[in-house]
Amino acid sequence: MQRELATVGVISLLFVSAFALPVAASSSNSGESVEESAVHVDLDADGDATVSLISIYDLTDPDERDALETLREDESAQDELLDRGADRFDSVATNAEANVGREMTVATESADVSVSDDRGIVTLSVTWEGLAAVEDDTLVVTEPFASGFDADRSLVVTAPTEATIESSTPEPTTQDETRATWDAETDLDGFELTLSGATTASDDASDGTPGFTGGVALVAVGLAVASFAANRH
Repeated sequence: MQRELATVGVISLLFVSAFALPVAASSSNSGESVEESAVHVDLDADGDATVSLISIYDLTDPDERDALETLREDESAQDELLDRGADRFDSVATNAEANVGREMTVATESADVSVSDDRGIVTLSVTWEGLAAVEDDTLVVTEPFASGFDADRSLVVTAPTEATIESSTPEPTTQDETRATWDAETDLDGFELTLSGATTASDDASDGTPGFTGGVALVAVGLAVASFAANRH
C-alpha cells in the first residue's frame, strides 16, 4: 500500500506541480538538469514527427529518489503517465491546428523512467501527425512553437532521411544540414523551420527516423508535458 501511495504521489507531483510552476522554477531541479532537459522533434517526410519530451532532475534527495524508483518499477503507473501526457499533448495539438488550418493528432508511443547515479530520467514520446506542412519535398514547421511557446528547455529538430534544413527563424543556437538546436529560454515567437529534399514515406520506411526513439531514457515526463502544455496558453 505504501508503494502504491508513493506511485500516486509521484504522478500527481509530476503533473500538478508542473502546471503550477515553470519547470525551471521547480525546487527539485538544478541548473545543470534544466540545461539537459529538451524537446526532441524527429520529422518524417510525410510531415508527421516523433516528439520526445525529456527532463533530467537531481535525485540527491532520498525522498525524490525513492519516488522515481517506485515509478520506474510500476508499469501501470508509467502507462497512466503516458496516457495523461498524451492528453496534454493532444490539447496543445488542438490549439496548434486552429492556427495552421490543418489537422493534427497525437498518439501515445512510449514512456521510459530510469535512474543513473544522482539523476532521475523520464522520457515521454508521442507520434504527432501533421506537425509539419508538406508541399512536394518541402516541409515547414511553425506551430506549436511559433505562438507564445515559452521554451524552458532546449528544442532540437532533426530532419527526415535525405532532407536538409534550408532556413530557420529564429536563428538556431547550433545547426548543421540535418539538425537545429535552440537553447532554453530562446524567444521562439514567429518560429519557422523549412526543410527540403525529404524522401517519401515508403522510401525511408526501412531506415526509420533518425535521432530519439521510444526507448531513449531521460527524466520527469509529467512535469515536462504539463509545462509544455501550460506554456502554450
